[in-house]
Amino acid sequence: MTRWTTTELATLVREYPQSKRLDALGKLIPRHTLAGIYAKARRCGVALPRNKKTSASKEVKRHG
Repeated sequence: MTRWTTTELATLVREYPQSKRLDALGKLIPRHTLAGIYAKARRCGVALPRNKKTSASKEVKRHG
């Protein structure tokens, strides 16, 4: 497990809500797994728009 830097957190907060696919975030935050990115966003209260939440959850389960 690696610690999140302030730059990674800022990227997560900025990019996560507007991302169409979580694997794109994996390229922006390469030190963390897709499951880790999803979990950190959930713990920080950063949410996907309602219509994207289910597809993102399925994607994390498939890749993580």
